[in-house]
Amino acid sequence: MSEGSLLRSFRRKFWLTSNNFLVRLYTSRLVTVAAIRGACPAGGCCLALCCDYRLMTETGSIGLNEVALGISVPKYWGMLMQNTIGAGPAEKLLQFAVMVAPDEAKELGLIDEIVHRHKLQAAAEAAISQLLKVPDGGRAETKQLLRGDFVSAWRKYLDSEAEYAWNMLSSKEIVAYLRNVLDRLAGKKSQTRQSKM
Repeated sequence: MSEGSLLRSFRRKFWLTSNNFLVRLYTSRLVTVAAIRGACPAGGCCLALCCDYRLMTETGSIGLNEVALGISVPKYWGMLMQNTIGAGPAEKLLQFAVMVAPDEAKELGLIDEIVHRHKLQAAAEAAISQLLKVPDGGRAETKQLLRGDFVSAWRKYLDSEAEYAWNMLSSKEIVAYLRNVLDRLAGKKSQTRQSKM
């Protein structure tokens, strides 16, 4: 098997595994809470959107910002944001790679609560305790009914999305663009280290 075939196989397995995890989290019968300490871009944002309740520190930010790297937002990740905050606001955030500050994120419904960073863990535990006061059976069944059709369509799309993602990420243009982004980031890190010496 060639190096390219191995890489493609690994990328496909990674994509399917990570997205199957997101689907399982989104439909978990458990109460799920995301405690967001700082920046929460891309996959971290999607993971948070799969939770029932989201808290963020006052210095955090959140968004599906893949477009800033020259790549498209995965279809069902974008649709998950649309389901959470509405089609119009989501489309603007997604197309322009906007990372949203806590106040706007709360106003949009991307997060439910803003907390001080030293109180994040305690606030997350308090949120779970509050959410668990509702009888579990009815809550879990309602969650399944509301999310079931979306998740069924998401699961059916995973194979073709894995193929689409590979073709996009392995294109010469995207590889060159991502290399430039990584070089810029590495340069900034190097400059930061030198300025601290």
